[in-house]
Amino acid sequence: MDPILVGVLGFATMLGLILLRVHIAIAMGLVGLGGATVVMGSASLGLAKVTPYGTTASFEQAVLPLFVLMGMFAASSGIALSLFNAAQRWLGRIRGGLLMATTLSIGLFGACCGSSVAAATTFTKIALPPLIRHKFDPGLSGGAIAAGGTQAALIPPSALLVFYGILTEQSVGKLLLAGVLPGIVSICIYMIVVWITLRIFPEKGPEKMHFTWTDRFHSLAGVWPIPVIFLCILGGLYFGVFTPSEAGAIGAFLTLIVAVVSMGGWKGTNAHQALISAVNASAMIFIILVMAMVFVRFVALTQIPFAIGDFISNLALSPVTILMFILVIYLLLGCVLDAVGMIALTIPVIYPVIEMLNIDGIWFGILLVKVAEIGLITPPIGINVFVVQGASGGQVGTGELFRGIVPFIIADIVTLIVLVAFPQITLWIPNRMG
Repeated sequence: MDPILVGVLGFATMLGLILLRVHIAIAMGLVGLGGATVVMGSASLGLAKVTPYGTTASFEQAVLPLFVLMGMFAASSGIALSLFNAAQRWLGRIRGGLLMATTLSIGLFGACCGSSVAAATTFTKIALPPLIRHKFDPGLSGGAIAAGGTQAALIPPSALLVFYGILTEQSVGKLLLAGVLPGIVSICIYMIVVWITLRIFPEKGPEKMHFTWTDRFHSLAGVWPIPVIFLCILGGLYFGVFTPSEAGAIGAFLTLIVAVVSMGGWKGTNAHQALISAVNASAMIFIILVMAMVFVRFVALTQIPFAIGDFISNLALSPVTILMFILVIYLLLGCVLDAVGMIALTIPVIYPVIEMLNIDGIWFGILLVKVAEIGLITPPIGINVFVVQGASGGQVGTGELFRGIVPFIIADIVTLIVLVAFPQITLWIPNRMG
């Protein structure tokens, strides 16, 4: 049978399994192994033997569970509350300042967390009650939290960037550094959108808050761990002091120390539960990663990426036009697939095309993660929206949240356009990496 036809049938089978609610890892593994058997016979069984060990038995892969662990420690510490208190004291005097403080603090929390779901859950409990109490629109408030939580997927340390780096064999260190400026741009555009929204609809955020300068400076006392952890990780990577895996270990250790100090001792950190959550999340990600690598090898055998590459080259379109088309496809996929699944499913086919077009893999990785962020708040999946709704305890409905998320989806589209138009925003720091 023609390998390309086998590949097409394999994709159709895998999509059918996913629609039948088979876990994406199982679907990719079964189709990858079965398809490889059709193409190359019993020799394909070597994939099942070699791929799991080859994918996971590497010191470099330790960065993924370590960053996940760091995020779990951050979520159980007092860092999020300190950030929110400081941000509202410095921004409260601006119209909509409390909502701006929420978007800013949740973005900065991403520098210690790395998990969009953990960030959204934590800030729903911390920020939503005071926002509603000060008469901010519940839907807009919840939307700001759901959207702000997605910044943890872009701002380093990001487990999603690490996952992309492993799949594409790009430098994890450069990917993490590349996320810094796009993350800052994204947070700033969110805050601008909040200000514009409340200028147009003043009834959605009527109150200002007033604090003394003493209150403002005192609030900074609980925020110092954020720049320390952030600069230790990125500074060490930038100057080549340590590897990404060592950065993950140092970040997790520093975050644990902060949690112990801020929560008044070991028992208050809930470290045991954080370790269990980190193990569960890491195991899930690695299962998907292993099965994705099996699928990658099957796709390579079918020659589909080369066929797509030849087709695209014959279209005589510019690389930027093709890139925009690819990003639109990802925006649509983000409506129905989670971020990890979407990347694992598509990278085997898309990334060879990116390489053929000579598009920088680091730049594309940041664009891909930004698109995945949009998927986290886009119906019908919009997992962050449902996380906020569940964590709110009924204070805000799903319909309100999806209406409140609209300004932030617009903000994300604007950010994506800026990052496409100005790739130097993404590449300036990693290109100077030591």
